[in-house]
Amino acid sequence: MDHPYTQEKLQALFDEKLAALKRYLAITDEMETEITNSDLRQLKSLIFNRQKYMRKIQQIDKKINSIKQLDLKKSTNTLYNNLAEIYDRYRQDYLCILKAVSPMDENVFFMLERQSEKIKTELLTIKKNKNAASSYGSNKINISKYLDTRR
Repeated sequence: MDHPYTQEKLQALFDEKLAALKRYLAITDEMETEITNSDLRQLKSLIFNRQKYMRKIQQIDKKINSIKQLDLKKSTNTLYNNLAEIYDRYRQDYLCILKAVSPMDENVFFMLERQSEKIKTELLTIKKNKNAASSYGSNKINISKYLDTRR
């Protein structure tokens, strides 16, 4: 029985994974830019888009693993050997992209953390100012009351 995946289809899967990884890298780079520009709407969109590519990469990996398992069950290992050869060709590209994404992710995390702390500080300052203003600047009229101690 023939395997449903040919070497060309395997090659196409690995090409698709490489393209998804490259797009993932580009989106991460765009995220850094949007954080510095403080465009939170665009950042939110990029995060959702990046998550979409992460799922796509996982789906491709699942397909590749299922092909490998199917071929191992058949005990032919011909497609598995082709899979290993193709993977070896793409492995370096995958690693380069993932190594480039890692520091970008850390930078994005720290930039967001910094902005979060900045916002917390600003909110705390506003709260303190509001409390101070309410203590001193009340619009109430205080009417003095005297106690008559003779009674």
